[in-house]
Amino acid sequence: MTDDDVQSAVATLLTGRPEDASRNEVAERSAVIRRLRGRLAATEVSYTRRARELADTGQSEPAESLLGSAGGMGSKEADTATAREDSCNEAADVEDALADGDVTAAHADAMAAACNGLPEHLRAEFLAGEERLRGRARVEVASRLPHGIRS
Repeated sequence: MTDDDVQSAVATLLTGRPEDASRNEVAERSAVIRRLRGRLAATEVSYTRRARELADTGQSEPAESLLGSAGGMGSKEADTATAREDSCNEAADVEDALADGDVTAAHADAMAAACNGLPEHLRAEFLAGEERLRGRARVEVASRLPHGIRS
């Protein structure tokens, strides 16, 4: 989703009147909202990455603390954001899929959870199938994803 796409999406949402929307308009606006959420999640991944870089060089507190205080996140949410950034570092297509609105943050988190605890060689093999994962994320509810993507 480009910057122009974001501006267009926001304009579409701000000019619409939910109380007058038809079923198709609700569906269209819901898709726009999904894409915007994805773009925001991908942008958050980028800023989380930068927060870690700053912390690593002593220019900031730990990323989780910065996200908590400045971003208004609880500790669990900040931990989830840093885990999401980890998974995006290992699987760049996940971050691209987020930015495009193809997958949600919950899907990216489920992918990270599915990798958690895997030995390094299995983790690499799992992440090598990113396109398959992206395809599954398009059709699976995020809460069901960890159960199906390891097989």
